[in-house]
Order: sequence, then structure tokens, then C-alpha cells
Amino acid sequence: MECKCNGNFWIGLGLGAVLGAVASFVASSEKTKAMRKKMCCAAHAAVEKAGEFMTKAQECTTEMEE
Repeated sequence: MECKCNGNFWIGLGLGAVLGAVASFVASSEKTKAMRKKMCCAAHAAVEKAGEFMTKAQECTTEMEE
């Protein structure tokens, strides 16, 4: 069996390796970790606010039914 790999394959393989290395480095940097922590806190705050909103909406609907 003969391997017929053209130049585009090797260029794509090389670019993929470089981009993977850069993504791995960026993902483990301190700035990324800090940003991930801020996003997590913001998501938790949004969930808490949504819960409060749903509680108030349920209270309003029960008041309207009475």
C-alpha cells in the first residue's frame, strides 16, 4: 500500500499542532483561570436572581387567581 499524502495534509497537521499548543498554553494561564472564576461567580449570581424572579412570579400569579 502506498501513502499518497499531499502537501495540504502536512500543512493542516502542522497548523493543528501549533494551534493546539497555543490553546493549551492559553487555557492554563493565570488570566484564563481568573476569567473562568469570574464567569462562574456571574453564572451563580444569575441563577440566584432567576430563582428570586421565579418565586416573585409565582407569588403574583397566586395573588391574581385569588
